Formats: sequence, C-alpha cells, structure tokens
Amino acid sequence: SQPARAPTPPRMGVSSEENPISLAGAIEMAVANNLDVAIERTNKETAREAIRVAQGAFDANFRWLPGLEVRNLPVASILQGANGKLSEHAATQNFYLKQRLPNTGVLFNVDFENGRNTSTNSFNSLNPYYTSRLNVGLTIPLWRDLRTDPYRGEITIRRKLAESSNAVFEARVIDTIARVEQSYWNLVAARQDVQVQREAVKLAEEQLGQSERQIRAGVLAPVELSAAQAELERRRDTYIASVAAVTEVENSLKTLLLPDRTDSLWGVQLIPVDEKVEDQAANLALASALELALRQRPELRDVKYRQEANQIEQRVNRSETKPRVDLVANYSNQGLAGTLRPGDNPITASNASSFTRINELSALMSLPPLPPPDFGTMPPVLIGGWGQAASSVFAGRYQSVKAGIQLDLTIRNRTANAQLAQSALAGKRLQLEQARQRQAIEAEVRNALQAIDSAKQRIIATAASEKAALEKLQSEARLFQTGESTNFL
Repeated sequence: SQPARAPTPPRMGVSSEENPISLAGAIEMAVANNLDVAIERTNKETAREAIRVAQGAFDANFRWLPGLEVRNLPVASILQGANGKLSEHAATQNFYLKQRLPNTGVLFNVDFENGRNTSTNSFNSLNPYYTSRLNVGLTIPLWRDLRTDPYRGEITIRRKLAESSNAVFEARVIDTIARVEQSYWNLVAARQDVQVQREAVKLAEEQLGQSERQIRAGVLAPVELSAAQAELERRRDTYIASVAAVTEVENSLKTLLLPDRTDSLWGVQLIPVDEKVEDQAANLALASALELALRQRPELRDVKYRQEANQIEQRVNRSETKPRVDLVANYSNQGLAGTLRPGDNPITASNASSFTRINELSALMSLPPLPPPDFGTMPPVLIGGWGQAASSVFAGRYQSVKAGIQLDLTIRNRTANAQLAQSALAGKRLQLEQARQRQAIEAEVRNALQAIDSAKQRIIATAASEKAALEKLQSEARLFQTGESTNFL
C-alpha cells in the first residue's frame, strides 16, 4: 500500500489567498508605509518647525494697553487740594511695538501713549487735559551679542539640526531598504526550502513504498522497513518546521511593509516574484570602497551638521561671557492740550480785594492805580482735545533726544562660563563620535567586501555540491534497486 501523504501544515492567520510582490514593490511599500520611516519623517518635520519657533524671536510684538485710574491722594499742602485731598481721574490708550531686527541684534521699539486727565488741583490751568507721546528707541549692542546672540544663534543651530535630521532620515530609509531586501530574500529562501523539504518527504514516501514492495517480494529484510518509516517521519518534521519558518520570515517582511496591524495584507500569503539576485556587485578595491563610504554615509553627515551646530553654540556662549555694552538712544515727541479751567486764577482771586482797596486809597491820594497781576494765558496751541495734543506730537513741536551707553557687568559670570565649557565638551564628544563612526565604517566596508567575495566562492562550491549530491542520490537509488545498498545510505 502507498503511504499516506502528509497534508500541508496550516499557517496561522494566513489564508490561501496569494499576493505576488516584487522586490521593487516591497521597497516602495516600505518607504511609504514603514513605521520607523514614518516616525523619522515626523522628526524631520519637527526639526523644520523648530526653525520657525526660533525665528519667532524676531516677530514684532504689539501691545495695546487701555486703562482707567481713579486716584484720591492725601496732600500736605492746601494749595494742592482742598481739605488735604487731591482727586484725579485718568483714562489711557497706550500702544507699544517692539521688534528685534534680524541679522543685527538691534532692539527697536515704538511707544505711543495717550491719556485724558482731570484733577481737583485748582492750579491746573487746563482741566481736563490730554497728553500724547510718541517715543522711538534703539538698543544697539557694541560688544556682547554684536556678531551673534542667542536668538540669531538659535536659528542657525536649528537649521543645522534640521539638516542633521534629514541625514538621520536618509540613514533610516537606507536601513529600512536593506532590511526589506534581506527579509525579501529570506522569504524567497524560506519558500524554496519548503519546496526542498516537500521533495524530501516525497522521496522518503517513495522509498518507503519501494521498501514495502521489496519486502513483499522477499528481496529486502523486514527490518529495513523501520528505517524507511523513521526517515519519512524525520523529513515530515523538518517539512513542518520549514513551513513555520516561512510564516515567521513573512511576518518580519510584513512588519516592514505595512502601516498598521489592521492592513488586509496580514491575512494573505506574500509570493515573491523575484527569485534570483542579479549579480551587480562592483569589483571595488578596499581603498575606493572606503573612500566612497566616507563620502556618502549619512551618519557622518549627521555628525558633521551637529559639529557645525556646536561651533555656533560655542560662539554664542563665548559672546555671553563678555560684558554687555549697548548704545541706547531715544527720540520722542510730546503733545498737550486741554480745556481752560473756568474762573480766575486762585492766586489772583485771593488778592483781588487787596488790590481793590489799594486802588481806592490810591485814587483818594491821586495816585495811579496798580495794574492787576497777570500770569499770562495758555497758548492757543494747547487749547483743544486729544486731536490737538496728537497734532502737536506729529508736528514735532516738543522734541526730546536722549543717547547714552549702558554697561551690564556680571561679576564672575559662572553661568556663561559653565555653558561655554559644556559646549566645548560637547564639541570634543562629537569629534570622538566622528572618529568612532569612521572606524565602524572601516570595519563594515571590510566585512562587506569580504562577505561578497566569500559569497561568490560559496555559490560556486554549493553549485558543485548540488551536482555531486544529485549524482550520489541517483547512484545510490540504482544500487538500492539491485539490492546493493541500504535504506540508510
């Protein structure tokens, strides 16, 4: 009787549906869907957004500050307020604009302040009165932050780190493509191994059947049947293990290709359509291959960009150790307008009776009368509302200019010195990391060239071994049929 053929072992979570896939298609899917690549892509976008964050330091800042204030103040002079109390009401509409100028470190500000004020002070000729003030200021660094400052340095550093992020992203893509290629060919090999193991089971089944026939014919000892059966079961076990290996390798490839665990391709079989590697390996000399690797490897570019960012950071920190010397300049125009307080001047009014009596006596004595005291009157340009006050500002009637040098000296300045030392240490660490990367690349290039050469030799040897094994199988099969060999052989 013919031995029962072992059924194909089931594969967990995979249907009989097949999905052909080429190596190029697998690489394209991985670049588009791989989660590691997607994460690194978000890191690259985050680094690009960090540049915008740093540029925000040079965005203009506008502030509107309206306000109301009521003041009731005790005063020490009855000339300031009746019954020792001065009451004032103020309403303000103030606008402030600050802008740090890019590429220079200059701080520019414009202040436009407006107010309406009323007071119980009887000596104010204008009540209510309006004030308006326009001030333009500049703060120009002369020593610290002259060539660079933390704001300009941060933008440059972020740009370098964005380039570094691009290099890291490129390295991740290259690594993913390499892993996809390895997994793809592992799947090809695993599926071919299943075919080999299935053929081995078939040969063992044929041998068992032939042994049974020879035993019935009396030309083979019955003890040989156990050996054939044992070999068949051993090969069935190997076959089952090879099918399980296909599932593991296929799952590894799917992990690289699919965006999430709900993708429909998880439930189908991936069938590689490329089953032969084209021999495109260039015969590079070690020196040429090493030079090419050192020039193109993204890991080294990543270190290079981080070194450039560190150099900028050191310049900024070195600048922060200097005293701050700034040229400060302000130019302002002011305006004032209001409504004349009704009634006489309080000083004139308090002496009116005395002047009247003196002039009456002077008339009796035929003397000329005394002229009443005159403190003058407010000029017409100051009479009006807020519009009049604002027009004085923009007409430039009341100008003020101020300029000076501002010196800030931090004694010892340990924070800045420590930050400079930290950035110098980081630079040294990056140099060591660069040397380590170069050394690792040297080893990888040497190993890769050795692996290519060894693989070529192994292919030649394996092809010869395959031919010899086939000839040995055919020879032993003929000998077994004539009773000159055993099941074992």
